[in-house]
Amino acid sequence: MADTHKYVITEDNKTYSGLHLTSDPSYSEILKGSKRRNVVVEDSFIGGGNEDCVDMVRGENIKFQNLTVEAHEKTRVFFTLKGGIKGLTFNDVVLYGKSKWCWDISLGDWTNYDVDKRPKVRDIVLENVRFGDSNKRVKVLCLWSEKPTVIGGRVDIWKVPTFMVKILFWYKRKFGKGHVSVPLEDWEK
Repeated sequence: MADTHKYVITEDNKTYSGLHLTSDPSYSEILKGSKRRNVVVEDSFIGGGNEDCVDMVRGENIKFQNLTVEAHEKTRVFFTLKGGIKGLTFNDVVLYGKSKWCWDISLGDWTNYDVDKRPKVRDIVLENVRFGDSNKRVKVLCLWSEKPTVIGGRVDIWKVPTFMVKILFWYKRKFGKGHVSVPLEDWEK
């Protein structure tokens, strides 16, 4: 089976600095992290895969700082952050290109781990998030997520009502395939 991620964050309590991860549509995501804690990704360039530039699921205290993120023509969204991440910070993140979907950052999207009810993505700060090649606004879709705090930048928040997300997730739990039941750890609650 081929790798689906170009670069995987594998360690907690670490700063990943100076990454230069070019676009490659043969990967689903260019940067992937799962169940990571106290991670900073800074001073880096991240290109796009055929799904996302960055995909993170479950975790705590994740920070993206001084990043340039560029979508490939096949990239669906720049960031997908889901699975109950607690403590998520964007600081000086500049986007280039255009995602295929009508939003640029997805918070609290469905994940196979949502077969068990998980907490929302929460404690989110978006500071100086913007496009570098146009004046358009960064569109943030909030599904199973709290509404982020926005400081500066050019950001629009699209918060889907919780009752609608509950219906969607119920449907996916009942009729979806490939679910993984993983109990919540104390730090995830």
